[in-house]
Amino acid sequence: MNKIRAVIFDMDGVIINSEQIHVMAENFVLNKYGIFPTEKEWDSFKGKTSAGIFSQIIIEHHIEGISVEYLTGEKVDKFLEMMLAADIELFDGLVDLINDLSVRFSLALSTSSHSRIQKVIFDRFDLHKYFSVVVTGDMIKIGKPDPEPYLLAIDKLGVPADSCVVIEDSVNGVASAKSAGAKVVAVTHSFSANMLHQADVIVDSLSAIREIF
Repeated sequence: MNKIRAVIFDMDGVIINSEQIHVMAENFVLNKYGIFPTEKEWDSFKGKTSAGIFSQIIIEHHIEGISVEYLTGEKVDKFLEMMLAADIELFDGLVDLINDLSVRFSLALSTSSHSRIQKVIFDRFDLHKYFSVVVTGDMIKIGKPDPEPYLLAIDKLGVPADSCVVIEDSVNGVASAKSAGAKVVAVTHSFSANMLHQADVIVDSLSAIREIF
């Protein structure tokens, strides 16, 4: 890829293998209110902020007397409890990839996760030093697939959108990055290549991304 100045990473499902913990934490919260999402609903949630997920659930399931903020707080607390107890790991090839890219490009993060989650993960794996820009789900009004999360990251980087490459794993994330005007490399950690067809490049591992740049 030519004229690339910055690479923007998603976090859950790209940097860290944490998607299942998100599902478990959200299930814990939703099950308390008698809500049991289908597999199709869970797929539609991937890449979205917790606030976006719970807003959708409140409307579709006619939940009254409880706020999005309360549900989000419950989910974040449960996620952190589960994550700290689990043997959660970075995806294979991540450290080599960011070490390689960080000497040639500016690196940014744009995640739908809450900043509390992002900070704990970055602390645990010593990732702060690599990323000059971080955008989290609680910093935006409209989450993925809306372009806002990536538009904000691009604005903070101070570079043109078409000079940015986004690394994503979800259908919602790919749609968000493409709408923001960035190039997209999708990794099939969470969805099949067929479902990620909007991406410019599709790979099956982070290690394969090093061959692209």
